[in-house]
Amino acid sequence: MAEAASKTKANTQDVKSKKRKYVQSGDRVDDRDLPSKKKPKLDYQVDLTKAKNIILCSCMKYKEKTAGRDLELFFSEYIEEMMQMRKKNESKKEDEISTANDDDTKPSTTETVTAEAETAKTDSETKEEQQPKTEADAEDKVADKDDDEDDDIQRKEADVTGTAVSVSVSDAVQHELNTLQERKTCEWIVGPSGLVIVNILEPSIQASALLAFIFAKCHPQRPSLSPHVFRLYPLNRTSFSRHADIVQLAETVIKAFDWKAIPADHSYAIVYKNRGNKQLKREQLYKDIAQFVPDHFKVDLKTPKTVVLLQTFGRTAGISIMTDGEYQKHNEFNLGKFVE
Repeated sequence: MAEAASKTKANTQDVKSKKRKYVQSGDRVDDRDLPSKKKPKLDYQVDLTKAKNIILCSCMKYKEKTAGRDLELFFSEYIEEMMQMRKKNESKKEDEISTANDDDTKPSTTETVTAEAETAKTDSETKEEQQPKTEADAEDKVADKDDDEDDDIQRKEADVTGTAVSVSVSDAVQHELNTLQERKTCEWIVGPSGLVIVNILEPSIQASALLAFIFAKCHPQRPSLSPHVFRLYPLNRTSFSRHADIVQLAETVIKAFDWKAIPADHSYAIVYKNRGNKQLKREQLYKDIAQFVPDHFKVDLKTPKTVVLLQTFGRTAGISIMTDGEYQKHNEFNLGKFVE
């Protein structure tokens, strides 16, 4: 019996255990640690408290990465469109100013008639000189034009030393990626659970103006954002979420705002949302922020024309001001309120 027991014990020792060995967290290999995959930025890796221009996007849990990629592409396209529209408006204003100045310094009719006659005479003389006298001259002119085009092509394909440049496809793609990186207008950051932060890198575009532009263009329909996004919160300026820092932030933003452009009969409201900071007192914040708004504006919590948006999440707080009833017009940027 003892011999049989020893044999069975030896056999059990020879068989390898199928249990999974314990691996320490430092030795475990994760796909996110591989250099080939691009890691998303996290909220604690980027200091959002230093006057950032961001948009908070509440989305579905465990879908933050897909929502962040969609939002970055979406907002970058609209930022480019908004910048091009501003350039066109500026060029139109410059043309109007130049035409007004030309009208002021416009010469008399007799002077213009004589000047036009002289210019027409000189143009006809130059055309006669430029026309080829014989067919041989015309053929020589065409040949010279072809040679000039060939020289231009060779100059484009040649470098400083005069040798032809051969650019591979991978180098061209890398060059295009580098140019896109330099022209990057926004980036997405993974925030707390169910929250994506879009950081706008273009200093001339504010978060509130961008959202108003997008929703006004798609009004009354829902913008074609990521299907995982529920609601958007524009914050034109950020700071720490301590009470004193929030009050100081509100003072700088509200005092810098042009309240003279707002009609006196427009009401206002302070819309405040707190995410996880239990030390802040809501009523005290309302009192301390409302003292910076001019006294002749009345408070209307149901249908305000001007809205002071205030958000706190973690150690970061942000604020922005929406005017002309845009916040209520676009359903408070709540995508769930839009009816398809």
